[in-house]
Amino acid sequence: GNVDVHKTRRYRVLYTNIDQFVNKRDDLSMTVANDKPDFILLSEIIPKAQVHPIPLATLSIPEYNLYLSFDPSANNLGSSGQRGVGIFTKVPIRATQSAFPTLTHVEQVWLQIPLQPPEQLLVGCVYRSPSAHGPSSTKNLVELLNICSSRRNTQILIAGDVNFPQIDWVNSFS
Repeated sequence: GNVDVHKTRRYRVLYTNIDQFVNKRDDLSMTVANDKPDFILLSEIIPKAQVHPIPLATLSIPEYNLYLSFDPSANNLGSSGQRGVGIFTKVPIRATQSAFPTLTHVEQVWLQIPLQPPEQLLVGCVYRSPSAHGPSSTKNLVELLNICSSRRNTQILIAGDVNFPQIDWVNSFS
């Protein structure tokens, strides 16, 4: 039979902190139509005042599959403290959602993408709240990154908003 794998290639990736998907869906759809990314990684999907469930149709983008860190059918998502992360994959990319340990203050969604055997791509989107201060929150995030880098993936893509305002990303790493 046929084996569904993707040859090793370059993927087009779009990441943004969308800060309320429902309000920015039209703008995102126009960007997607122009750029045609293979993966769309989003953080802060849930509106802070979201009381009612979010219909899946509202969260959809044509020709993309969606994987979420939260249950959109839940009530009071906005007051739950979750902000929500998600990954869209362009059809026909086949992905399997992976689970990592649930860590406090770190929202996450992970996908395994088969490449040319035996290669695998791990795609992850993470969000750490700006109110998640302190060593335990940082320790949880480092633990998560160590776990995903120790898995047997030949390639890893991680995007997200981890809220480290004290890091000087330009001068600290040059």
